[in-house]
Amino acid sequence: KFGSKVAVVIVTSGEELNKRNAKREKEEGKFVPESAVMEMKANFRFPVMKEGLTEIQCIEMDEIASRYQIDEFKEEGKKYKREAKKPEGDGPKQGEKRLPEKPP
Repeated sequence: KFGSKVAVVIVTSGEELNKRNAKREKEEGKFVPESAVMEMKANFRFPVMKEGLTEIQCIEMDEIASRYQIDEFKEEGKKYKREAKKPEGDGPKQGEKRLPEKPP
């Protein structure tokens, strides 16, 4: 038997995510394109015990808040991807812009 297999879940609010991204860019010069962030949001999911885990720890938000935030991120990411796939004539296509420090 392997012992324990722990998933550590770190979920922040969208506002906190934007602050941290802006800080990383300013301090480290690392820019993450909006499309990459949205792709991660669309694919993010809460771990499940049947994946062989013995424990799931939520660090910044409790489990319920984490699940709700993940659902919001997933919907935001999927919406971004749908809009990015629209033909040019169907409205503005989203580009590679920096994320705002505060959500609109």
